[in-house]
Amino acid sequence: MALLVRAALLLTWATVAAGQYDCPSGWTAKSGSPSCLGSTDASCTNAACCNPTPTPTPAPTPAPETCATHQATWLLAQALGGGCRDGGAIKFFDNGKLANTIASPFGNPEITAACCTLFADATCFDWPRLCPLGTTRQNANSAPGGGGDGMALSQTGFETACCTQPPLTCATFQVAWLVAQALQQGCHPDDKFFDTKLSSTSVSSNSDADVKAACCTPFADALCSDWVIACNFGFYPVGTSSAPADSSDGTDLSQTGYQAACCREPLACANYGEMNSAFRGAASIIVAATGAILAMMRA
Repeated sequence: MALLVRAALLLTWATVAAGQYDCPSGWTAKSGSPSCLGSTDASCTNAACCNPTPTPTPAPTPAPETCATHQATWLLAQALGGGCRDGGAIKFFDNGKLANTIASPFGNPEITAACCTLFADATCFDWPRLCPLGTTRQNANSAPGGGGDGMALSQTGFETACCTQPPLTCATFQVAWLVAQALQQGCHPDDKFFDTKLSSTSVSSNSDADVKAACCTPFADALCSDWVIACNFGFYPVGTSSAPADSSDGTDLSQTGYQAACCREPLACANYGEMNSAFRGAASIIVAATGAILAMMRA
């Protein structure tokens, strides 16, 4: 019996001694005789018994070839009748396509497909010409090539296709008409003033009548913000308040009139956020209506 017990103990010891900490995927067993951090199985960890398997560094992905890669050489070739014009093609190297990716194997056919545009499909952006002073260039407008070879565009043709007059607004006339206002001309003879609040308003034409119709406001409809007058010391302007002229000719506002219509004492901190009476009235109506609706929903 004693021999059997001894044999069993030896078998058990041999089984334990033959054990090995299994390193998981991504780890390899340390060489030599590494030890756990304690005397129990729980003390054996990946860090104590294993080394992390180095992750191979992936090969760098080559940057894709784009039209920008070939811009300089193809523009030079185009000037010599090659590049996009090779074989008599009526095409040009399109600087608007510089970000286009070129397909493999990156040869001339692939570059042509990605980077060249027919002169018939050209836009204003594609022509190295300038618009006359006072006009605006419309780069997205169609501007196909013409001439004997279909690859030219005259300055006149460019201006017709690509250059537009900016829209007329009150801002177009503001400087000149404010000077005229100071000389009692412009809007002034009609008991009106050139209203800078209307800067974005469209004007039909350059005629004085159309400018007056769009940009002049009666002095009787002036607001505090329309007058170059200051409040008395300790008072602050309220620009949106009505401030019609009070002079005998109906074209000026006195300091007294401006002070009464436009100037207020500073708001006390204790009154910050208070609603005016009109808003309080509207708010009370909304509160009452909301209460009634809730009452009906509960019923």
